[in-house]
Amino acid sequence: MGLNGVGLNGVGFKWGGSKWGGLTTSALHFVLVNAIGASASTYVSNELGAGNHRAARAAVNSAIFLGGVDATIASITLYSYRKSWSYIFSNEKEVAHYVTQITPILCLFIFVNSFLAVLSGVARGTGWQRIGGYASLGSYYLVGIPLGWILCFVMKLRGKGLWIGILTASTIQLSVFTLVTFFTNWEQEATRARDRVFEMTPQVKGNQKTQIILEEDTQVLLGSYCRNCVKV
Repeated sequence: MGLNGVGLNGVGFKWGGSKWGGLTTSALHFVLVNAIGASASTYVSNELGAGNHRAARAAVNSAIFLGGVDATIASITLYSYRKSWSYIFSNEKEVAHYVTQITPILCLFIFVNSFLAVLSGVARGTGWQRIGGYASLGSYYLVGIPLGWILCFVMKLRGKGLWIGILTASTIQLSVFTLVTFFTNWEQEATRARDRVFEMTPQVKGNQKTQIILEEDTQVLLGSYCRNCVKV
């Protein structure tokens, strides 16, 4: 019993250490690509609201390019140091060896997740929250989690199975966002965005009421200016 307990603890430590190192690395990298996606979301929404569909499309292309550059550099760097970077999280050779084995999967995950973070930002800025919700639910809850559970506990792949499940779900979601973004008519999206802006903007009915509001604002400004002159 005692030897079995030690063996199980060793396996759990190796599995947990590999997951911790991989999750920490992917989370640190996600900060950068998430910033690119957030910038794309803001810029695309502003340009669509202003009716500049060409500028919105250029912002999308620029964000995708930056995401691709970041994904390439991060994946190549991580794969190049796959035999040494794991020692940052653990000094155990077994953990380091296991992390080296899952590093190719982690590199693929980082590559896919870079584009996914950027296109998710584009989806938020364009107003595709419903599409993103369906894609996320379908890819992770219908495919990724069941596949990861089967590979991890049934096929006995353990940590590799979990990472493969997450990678598969992210790839499916990325495919949906890519197709939607590629086949989008940005001119129509700009028109829809402008219509939503005008619908949400409170309109003042009647020129007479508008004139009264302008006169009141002018009187307030003049009164404030005169009081300042008197003080001087």
